[in-house]
Amino acid sequence: MKLKTLVHVLLVGFVALATQSVSFAQDIAETKTVTVNGEAPEVYYKRFTYKTSGKCYSEYGVYFHFLSTFHDSLTLPPVADGRKMEAGIQLYLNEDGTYEADYSELLEIPVRPDENRRYEVLRTDRISGRTQLNDEGQLELEGLGRLTALKYNDKPAAMLHVDHDLHTAGIRGQMVTMVMVTSTAGKVPYNKVCPGY
Repeated sequence: MKLKTLVHVLLVGFVALATQSVSFAQDIAETKTVTVNGEAPEVYYKRFTYKTSGKCYSEYGVYFHFLSTFHDSLTLPPVADGRKMEAGIQLYLNEDGTYEADYSELLEIPVRPDENRRYEVLRTDRISGRTQLNDEGQLELEGLGRLTALKYNDKPAAMLHVDHDLHTAGIRGQMVTMVMVTSTAGKVPYNKVCPGY
């Protein structure tokens, strides 16, 4: 076999092999799926959508269901006299791909040694933005941070990674556990849901 012919055959074989490799890589990419806690991300986070249950003017009334830092909190720098400050978030995920959240900053109230710790709410701000799933299976919250899947007490929950300070500097970069709660207070006043209440 002439040298020129041999080189041509080797080049054709190399191109064919490279093409097969690219095709195989594309197949892997196309079949790769991201799951969170064993479920598709859109399925997992959908359970945290803000909703109400019950009926106005009934014996039990209406309840609101949403994600909250109820069992956890964000840490803010203490005030000048040494009292602690914390922050909490109530997160309302809407079905239209948006969210609203109530962000509260709280100041520790001095109590006797035998009393439970108490806090005064200094401010509450409403923030909002769009939500979007990323390639890692996280739910991005525009202007706030991102949620990742979590199990809390063997129940589906979420970890909020805070990417922005919202008022007082200090919460950016922190993580906080969010669980689904049921409350008689939601993102709108009760009398807006049940007029005349």
